[in-house]
Amino acid sequence: PCSYADGYQMVVLNPGSSSYKNYATTRGTMLPVYLEDPGVPYYFKVRGYVIRNGTTFGAYTKPIKLFLPEQTSNLRITGSTSNSISLEWDEDPEDGVLYEVWRRTEGFDDYVLLGRYADPSKVSTCLTAGTTYYYKVRSYYYFYDGNDNIHRIYGDYTPILTGVPQ
Repeated sequence: PCSYADGYQMVVLNPGSSSYKNYATTRGTMLPVYLEDPGVPYYFKVRGYVIRNGTTFGAYTKPIKLFLPEQTSNLRITGSTSNSISLEWDEDPEDGVLYEVWRRTEGFDDYVLLGRYADPSKVSTCLTAGTTYYYKVRSYYYFYDGNDNIHRIYGDYTPILTGVPQ
């Protein structure tokens, strides 16, 4: 944010368009962004403005690419041992997509985040033979704002996959 700015203008380059269009104007420093089509990139730029005998606009930021990742698909078990289950899923075609793997244990209500991964696979370890485990995966895209805060844009979870270590 600029200490002298009276507000900010955000413009967007929509898919299939050749020119930026006004997206929103705000006097604050936060704007919600709504991405509708999974896998389709949108490019945003922001500039500050001041109101002194008219409106004067500053320069635009570099374009920021944002997109809603597609739902991760084809979550499957590729192997198991008495204390592990190996998972794989189809890789998202868009660059920069990462994955969160979540697990719930039979008898418990809450899912636990196992981690965030760049590769479309995970070996879930330290399991108990004969216990049922429930898995779901979602893809996400992340970016840093001008204040070095991380923001994640999530796709939908996969359907839940059940596994029992053998």
